[in-house]
Amino acid sequence: MSTSDNQEEQPENISDTNEDNQSTLSIVIKALIRLGICLIAVILIGWMGANLVYLTRIDLDQFLPTDVDKKPYTDVSIERDVSPNQTGNVEGGACGVPIDFTKSSIYTKLLGKSMFDYGYPYNTNTSDHTISCFINAWISNKVKYSNIWLRSFIKSVVNIFESTCLILPESMLDILSFIIGPIVIPIIIGVVSTFWWIANLISFILNEDQGWKGFLTTIFCFFPTMILLFILHFVQIFEVMFKLTLLPVLLNPSKIMEIMDRKYNSFYMLLLFILGAIIINLPYIPSLWTIVSVIVAVISVIYISINDLPSNGQ
Repeated sequence: MSTSDNQEEQPENISDTNEDNQSTLSIVIKALIRLGICLIAVILIGWMGANLVYLTRIDLDQFLPTDVDKKPYTDVSIERDVSPNQTGNVEGGACGVPIDFTKSSIYTKLLGKSMFDYGYPYNTNTSDHTISCFINAWISNKVKYSNIWLRSFIKSVVNIFESTCLILPESMLDILSFIIGPIVIPIIIGVVSTFWWIANLISFILNEDQGWKGFLTTIFCFFPTMILLFILHFVQIFEVMFKLTLLPVLLNPSKIMEIMDRKYNSFYMLLLFILGAIIINLPYIPSLWTIVSVIVAVISVIYISINDLPSNGQ
């Protein structure tokens, strides 16, 4: 009897062991997936932070032109300022060594002509006294001043954080912009997406340069004005999203990586990853002893990282 009972119990034990192994494997896989999600989130946060720092290190007068008498609004090139500023760097270098995005191969071969050069609709503004020329001039005027307002708004936000670099030590020059970037950039995109059509409408009325004819066109031709307003707003949303998120890494990917790899920036990303990994796995930790072990391990990693900081980055 005992022999037969043991034989019956063995398959049950094997089945329980297989279930435990599968359960353990499932827990490990799910934990790795959560850690992967946390890592991706931290990389995206660092990317947005590096983008804001990047904007403080380039010539914004070229990246976000606001001079109505220069390109892309006219065919007159922008004169670049190469004289040292108060920080001892050339234009655009308040938060580090200036970056010349115009030397990028993407800029010279692809984006320079399409995004930053004189073209439609600005080149349709002529002095001919025909209906088509009047309509083209009207559209050109609306688009020009609306874009200038938008770019001036973005430049003013970037300049605020650029000024903070003047009060920070060299080793932590861009840390504040790097931390605030993932908050500021989505806010700018949100404001443009939600409310900027109101600013465009105000610009349509205030920046009319064709006298009473243009004013009457804006006020009384409601339907054409609303169509232009809608199209312009739609284009501006995608332009802002592209310029603040994808364009910096397309123009200078090595510079974005360099910013993320700076000493305190990389340490900040490491700290975010550790905290995120703890928080995201906290509901799945089975025992108090495991929690204590994780905390001790995290403290050890932070301590080792701090001691290793002087030898990493710049």
